[in-house]
Amino acid sequence: MKKVKVYSTPTCPWCVRVKQFFKDKKVDFEDFDVSSDDNARNEMIDKSGQ
Repeated sequence: MKKVKVYSTPTCPWCVRVKQFFKDKKVDFEDFDVSSDDNARNEMIDKSGQ
């Protein structure tokens, strides 16, 4: 199974909630802090159009 990518910021309450949900459900995920990672931010924008 592929690992889930989470694009987040430290101050985003929805990001915190989804990461806790994945941990609780034992879903393997990789967290990308888009507030400090320009490459991840650009990838998120490309994928989401936002």
